[in-house]
Formats: sequence, C-alpha cells, structure tokens
Amino acid sequence: MKQPENSIPYLTVFAPLTLKTETVTSTVRSPSRALGVSSDIVQTYHFTLQPPGSFPASLYQVPLTLKTDPGKQSVLSIAISKTASKLPGPLEGWIASRLSNSLLDHDVSGLCWGICRYWEAAISRSKFWVKLQALSEKLKENPGYLEQAKKAYRKQGEADISRSATPDMDGHQYAIKDLIQHFERTSYCFSTSTGPNKLELLVSCPLTLDLWTSEPQLEPSICISGSSLKSTAASKIEKEAKRVFQGMIKRANNGDVDVDIGSLVKAVEAVIVILFGLV
Repeated sequence: MKQPENSIPYLTVFAPLTLKTETVTSTVRSPSRALGVSSDIVQTYHFTLQPPGSFPASLYQVPLTLKTDPGKQSVLSIAISKTASKLPGPLEGWIASRLSNSLLDHDVSGLCWGICRYWEAAISRSKFWVKLQALSEKLKENPGYLEQAKKAYRKQGEADISRSATPDMDGHQYAIKDLIQHFERTSYCFSTSTGPNKLELLVSCPLTLDLWTSEPQLEPSICISGSSLKSTAASKIEKEAKRVFQGMIKRANNGDVDVDIGSLVKAVEAVIVILFGLV
C-alpha cells in the first residue's frame, strides 16, 4: 500500500499529545491450513503517547500495546506497560478501571481520548496553581492589595465578579518550568499571621476522569482553619466562605475546563477578601 505523502494529519489524531513510537508485528494465532481454513492473523501495535513541544517525556508517558484482528477489523486486547509508564495516580486508576470493564476494555478511541483530555485538564489546572502562587506573592509584597481588592469586591458584587471571570484568554504566557512544577499539585495553602488570629485557607482541586465519557472533571473545594478562633466562629466563617466560593463557581461554570479555571481564580480571590479581611 502506498504511504501518504504527508502523515502528520494521521499522527495528530492523538493531539495534543505526540505519538512517539509505533511498531507493528504480525503473528499467526491459530494455524489451521490443514483443515482448509485460513489462519488467524494478529497484528500487535506498540505506541507511546508523550507530551508535546518542550515538555519532558518523563512528565507524562503512556505506552500502549494494542492487539487487533485485521480480518475482522476488531480489537482483541489493550494493555499498558506499567514499568515504562509515567502516569498521575488518578489517570492510572481510571485506565485500570476501563481495562477491567468488559464494556470498555476494547474501546481504544475512548481510552486515548481520556488520556489526551487528562493532559489538557492537568495543564489548565497547573495554570490555576501558577495564578494562585502569583496572588499569594502579591498579597505578601503589597500590603495594600487586600484593601484595594475589598473595595473592588464590594463595588462590583459577587454576581458581577463571577460573570467577569475570564478563562485563559488574557494573553498571559506561562513558563514551561512553572507548569511542570505544579503538574501533579492538588492543593494550595494561603495563610496570614497579621492581627490576633492566624487564618489559613486550603484550596484543593483534584482532577478526575469520567469512566464512560472520558471527560475530565475538576472537584474544587476549600477548607479554613484558625489557630486562635473559637470553633463556633471558625464554623461560621468557613460556611460563609464556602457559600461564596461554590456560588461563584456554579454561576461561571459552563463545562469547559479553562473557563472553570478562570472562575476558580476569581472565586479564590473573593474568599481571600472575605477571610483575610477579618484579621
């Protein structure tokens, strides 16, 4: 068969990841020519999905082995090499669940789609942590920033702030090293030691994949602790902060991971205004 002049469109079926290697071997599964029946041929494909561009391959590496029946044009089995793979824990668990499910264990397109979507969502979440780190540094370097944010928050209101939450479309450039640093991070902690009470805000954002749709889901939450706050006061503060946080996320959420990230940054900032404005 004549090879296509440009094979790039075929390789980018796994975008945004890159297809690092691909080998094909053919073996005879059950020779039966003596009986006048043609032999069964099994084709085995070995390929590895890796990060694109300047990201190191050691960050995310998924080696897959796919066995097919070319005569029936069907998938016989899918396997992943655990020794040669580099996978985040949640993704590894999701792959294991799919391959152990009799309804999904031959679905190679759904598997590859989920692997690619997890990468996209994980990079978006890394950008979220980068922005939170920048916010934390801004709070430390500029004592007047919190007061300015409080005035803007009161003037604009929760609803307006959630509507103004923009995703990753502000033209901000992210350094590869920063995205790598935060790639597997699941939480970020803010704290203040000013005033009589020390308050801490823990922002968590686990990333999961839906078993059936292979779509990523962010599960953001917050937790507040105060070293010298009474349990009743701490409970009231946390309840109010969570109300604002969840309310802003729900209003801004439209199912797109990047938009979720934009709304999360605004929601965290609003909670900081409420929380740190008390001390």
